[in-house]
Amino acid sequence: MVRADPELDQAARALGMEVSPPEGETLRQWLNGVASLIHRHAQG
Repeated sequence: MVRADPELDQAARALGMEVSPPEGETLRQWLNGVASLIHRHAQG
């Protein structure tokens, strides 16, 4: 797991992520929100 936000940004770029979080939200916050939505959807 990546602990520091700059490392997370670098990892996202390395993976080719071309989508950025909304203004005012960090990448970590945004990814956590996306993960939560996916988890809830998978639960049915």
